[in-house]
Formats: sequence, structure tokens, C-alpha cells
Amino acid sequence: MPERSFVIFTDLNGDCDDVYALALACRILVPGVGKLAAVCINSRDAYNYHAAKSLLSYYGRGEVPVTALKEFPGPKAGVLKEGEDNDNLLCKGRCSYTKVIAKKFGKEEGEAKKIYTCEVVPKILKEAGDGSVTFISIGFFTDLSKLLKQHEQLIRSKVSRMVAMAGDFDRKEPRQEYNIRRYDVASAKNALENWPTPVVYVGYSLGASIRTGSVLLNRKGSERVHALDPLTVAYRTYFKEDPDRIDHASWDPVAVYIAVREDDVKFTLGPRGCITVDDKGFNGWCANSNGQQHYIKSIIDSDKLGKKLDNIIIARRTSYMS
Repeated sequence: MPERSFVIFTDLNGDCDDVYALALACRILVPGVGKLAAVCINSRDAYNYHAAKSLLSYYGRGEVPVTALKEFPGPKAGVLKEGEDNDNLLCKGRCSYTKVIAKKFGKEEGEAKKIYTCEVVPKILKEAGDGSVTFISIGFFTDLSKLLKQHEQLIRSKVSRMVAMAGDFDRKEPRQEYNIRRYDVASAKNALENWPTPVVYVGYSLGASIRTGSVLLNRKGSERVHALDPLTVAYRTYFKEDPDRIDHASWDPVAVYIAVREDDVKFTLGPRGCITVDDKGFNGWCANSNGQQHYIKSIIDSDKLGKKLDNIIIARRTSYMS
């Protein structure tokens, strides 16, 4: 049986829970469980590519390829240049943790030569066994939409499922969930409504109900958390102007954990069907007994899951090195 491989698609921008999700993936994807095959960056940011490489290197996963988009959508297409500040673009005025991580933990090797998602991911899929790859989407959908348009048959044969942090479900009023509406609605609509393999969604409200990060945000310090850990730095940078913050929502970490260790989590599913996305980024749900998509309706004992994730995060690094 081929080894399970996981490809993470992340914006690594805006909210800091992307950093938690990547650190968690580094800890739980060990030999015998699965391989972290690539981290694909899909937002416009001057520092997140370098921040991702620095983060993976810190956690002993420097061999994992980090990829970027070749082209960006929208009226501000392109990539921010070194020195430009993205705080007001996606971070809602909060200090950009990507800049801090890239500067504090990156190696002084000059401008890294970027590699691109549209080139790397198809190669990973071609070399993988049938049905052995899981996609984890915790960001935007430009890259996934392009991969679907160009390599649908390859995705059908090699990807077993996608776990996506996207949308919100079981609401009286629809929500414009961030990952769908913030950046590239057209790509989100295409990718999510037409995805050819099973999909499991972690919705906004579900992720918000699971709290993690208290060990990172404890300003008095913790004997089990090193002050220079990039995850701790990211959280304290992001919440610099919120000194009373004691924990944080877990949208992206929950998606990663369920993708890798689904059997460890007790949850209920909503009806089988397919997500719907309108042109303004509002999502709905079309129930269909023959559909391949589900959303997680509830987590049984969400407090216990939050504590479990924090315990994994603060465990000794050497226990997780491959």
C-alpha cells in the first residue's frame, strides 16, 4: 500500500492559525502516519513564502517544498515587493507575523528562488500511488481551481479526498466566509462546486468553537514553551495589541488534524451533498444523497480536542523529528 501523502494549500497571511496548522502538521506527519509532500502558498504577501520555509526548517522539515502562485487574481495582481507592508492588506491592522518569522528565523541567503504550485503539485501526483494523496485547503482557492482545470483526471486518480477549511453551515443567514470571499471568489466557486473527489469541510463556526493557543499566549511564560519558537512568536505578534487574549479559534488546525487523524476525533456529519457559492462569496449547501461532500456538523467534546492539539504543539520537538 503506498504511503499517504498530504499537500497543504495555505494563505499563511491574515490570521495566525495557519502557523499553528503548519506546526501541527510537522508534528503529526511522521513515518508510519504520512508524509508532508508540499506546502503551497496562495496569497499575496511579501514574506509568507520565506516564513513558510523558515517554519518548516525550524521543525526539521526543511526538505518539504514550499510553492507559490505564478499569477495572482484581482485588481492588485502581483506579489508585494520586499519592504512593502501588507498589514493593511489582509491583517486588519495587526502586525504581520510573516515578516517577523521570515526575518527572525530565516537564513541570510538572499532572495530564495521560488518554485511554483502549478509545476510541483502535478509532479507529486504523477509520482504518487493511486488514491494516496490528501489535499488540505486552509487558504484561498486560486491554485486549486487552476489545478482542477488543467489536471482533473490526475486529481481523480491520485487524490483520495480534500479536507477544506471553508464556508459556514447550518446558519439561518448565509455567511461570506473569509477563505471563499476575501481573495478569489470565482476560483473558490469553481474548485468547491466542481471538485471531483470526496470533500470534508470544517466550517467557520465549527473552527471558532474549538479554542487553542493558551500556552502560546500566556505572557507570564510557560516552562514547556520556548520563547523563541516561531509559533509562539507568530501568536504574540498577531495579538500584540490584545494583551488580554487567552486563546484563539482553531479553524486551520482542526482541518489539518482531521485530515491526518480523523479516527482520533469524534464528530457528527451534516447531510451528504455539495457546497454552493454565489458570486459574492456567500455559501450554501445543496443536499444530495449521491453527493461526495460532507461538512462536519459538530465535534463531540470540543474542549478536549483543543487541549489535545495544544498538548501536541508543546511536546518536545525531538519527539517528532523523522
